[in-house]
Amino acid sequence: MELPVATQRLEPADVPMYPSEVTSHQTEPETASGSFIWASALLQERLVLLREMLESMVDATPAGQRYIMSKVVRVLRDEALRPDARFTVGDRAIVNRSLEDLEHELARIAPDVEGFDSPARILIEILSLA
Repeated sequence: MELPVATQRLEPADVPMYPSEVTSHQTEPETASGSFIWASALLQERLVLLREMLESMVDATPAGQRYIMSKVVRVLRDEALRPDARFTVGDRAIVNRSLEDLEHELARIAPDVEGFDSPARILIEILSLA
């Protein structure tokens, strides 16, 4: 017997990393278990994965760090720019500035992991509240 959608644990391989990977049945409200909405749960799962990716950068090679940073920036940009994201004016300014900081750090020849980590974590926290 399959668990109700709201209580299923999504494994990292099952969680779409990008909004374009979410199918229509995942974004519709689940009527059997109340007002559970897939999109919100998937966002939270992606944010958990992003936090784990940031933690793994410490042990990665420089090439691995750059690879992880590029994936993190891509997902954060997609999430921050999604049409249904609800930000206050102040949060929108922080989001835009954090994205600029991340993209600037990623464009450097030798990106600084600590300089990348702080704005990424700020952005993840803001997205978790949106």
